[in-house]
Amino acid sequence: MPHVYDHGGAVPQRTALRNALLTRLSVLKRPTMYLHAVSALPTPLAAMDEAADAYLSRAVGGRYPAVAVALGRGDAAPAGMPQSHARKTIEVAVYVMSAHGRDYVEGRLSGDVSAATVTNDPGIETMLEHVEELLLGRDLGVPGVSELRPVHEQEVWSGDDFTVWELLFTARVDRTINHNRLVTTLLAEIDARHEVEGADPDNPEAVSLTTLEAP
Repeated sequence: MPHVYDHGGAVPQRTALRNALLTRLSVLKRPTMYLHAVSALPTPLAAMDEAADAYLSRAVGGRYPAVAVALGRGDAAPAGMPQSHARKTIEVAVYVMSAHGRDYVEGRLSGDVSAATVTNDPGIETMLEHVEELLLGRDLGVPGVSELRPVHEQEVWSGDDFTVWELLFTARVDRTINHNRLVTTLLAEIDARHEVEGADPDNPEAVSLTTLEAP
């Protein structure tokens, strides 16, 4: 029997969130739009150097323009919430990449005459806005995951091979922990019997039956 998670889904919330992001951004892929690859990264980029350059290139199979998605740290909500209610805010990093060969600015950033065709590389700045339009404040359809909120956008790499910019969002996730998950038998009723001093000898006990509410 497959495991059912406390948020009601069949996979962990992080997995469902990542998959939903990849699905949403895939509308920008060829043949109808311009992306050659939409890929997942295991972690956001801590720093960009030649090693990270090669790492990103492998992640998208050397195909540009491309988008990559990574989920980062999760920060727990302040104390004071019920212990059975788990809430945190997860970092969502989206990387847009262009290898436009004409120029670092007109081509890589702002696009040029080739961007008039929707299947051509439109440049980083167009890609950034397209990602925001697809993700900001949108319901991703993942149980317990709220809409994405913006944090920042920044350039992380400009090299001869390609240019990379990062869009950082946060997503709040909630779930109610089922503390009875491993319990095989639940107490449903309490049948109590008490001897009462001075009671009728024929009925020396007081009987009470309490029905407990289901958790």
